[in-house]
Amino acid sequence: MINLEPLKSDIMKLERYYGDLKHYLDNFGEYVRLGKNNMTYEQAVAEINLVAKRHKDFVEAYHVGLKENEILALETKLEKYKMIKLGMMQNLLTGKIRLV
Repeated sequence: MINLEPLKSDIMKLERYYGDLKHYLDNFGEYVRLGKNNMTYEQAVAEINLVAKRHKDFVEAYHVGLKENEILALETKLEKYKMIKLGMMQNLLTGKIRLV
């Protein structure tokens, strides 16, 4: 079973980045038209691209982290079954258990 508890903060970060991106896209025309924050068109586009790249990078890292957790859980399960197999083989070889 994969523990998703540590990923809650990642989900909150993802939501924050999404909110930033949505804010810039919703207000893009206003930033450029009114010159808010003394932004030029190029600066506004660059800022939106920066937020979008940060969001994309975070989403990719989040998905990689989920896959790594899955792989770790499967490797742990594999080791568990290898140990069970080893114990069963030892029982067969020592004669504690006989197959009929």
